[in-house]
Amino acid sequence: MVWFGSVPVVPAACKDNALLGADGCKTNGIYNFDKIHFWKTSTAKCATQKGACIPYATWSTDFVAVVGKK
Repeated sequence: MVWFGSVPVVPAACKDNALLGADGCKTNGIYNFDKIHFWKTSTAKCATQKGACIPYATWSTDFVAVVGKK
C-alpha cells in the first residue's frame, strides 16, 4: 500500500517504482517538489529563534486543540 500523496524523497526512485506505478510520482506531485515542505518537529532550543522555540509538548497540545476544532 502506498500512502496518499506520497512521493519518494529521492526523485530517482520514481523510475519503475512498483508501488506507485508508471504515473504515481507525477500524480502525487513530483513536479511540485520545490513547493514541498518537509516536517520538522518543534524543539525547545533552536539557533534560529534565539531561544524562543516552543517545546514539543506545548506544540503537540496546541496542534491537537486546533485539529480537534474541525
